[in-house]
Amino acid sequence: MGSSPNTKCCWKNDSLARKFVNSLNGLKTAFFMETAIARETACAVILTALAVYAGKGQFWLAFRVFLLSLVPMVIELINTSLELLIDSHVGTEFNEDVKRTKDMLSASVLLALLVSYGAAAALIIPNWR
Repeated sequence: MGSSPNTKCCWKNDSLARKFVNSLNGLKTAFFMETAIARETACAVILTALAVYAGKGQFWLAFRVFLLSLVPMVIELINTSLELLIDSHVGTEFNEDVKRTKDMLSASVLLALLVSYGAAAALIIPNWR
């Protein structure tokens, strides 16, 4: 039936190193499974390279742009995870509530892209010479 209160979850109390490996596995899976993550990774590389070029090697400019470019990936990972969870528990048949939920998740990715890439551009453009 259910687990007893004394039963520990096998992954919940893992070491920090094991949790790090699990996170890397999740990133690898997302990169190969979700094309949006691969595209956003390419955008992060391009934006960071542009920041290095525009800032004449200024580390902090490139670092800020790199961090900003990670925000859409974070939201995309959450979006993908929730969509997989919804599909596995609710099913893939059409459901208006599921559609609205997925549309809102998609909107969060769009807003993250606009805000993050817009802020990155606002940092890069003034340094372009």
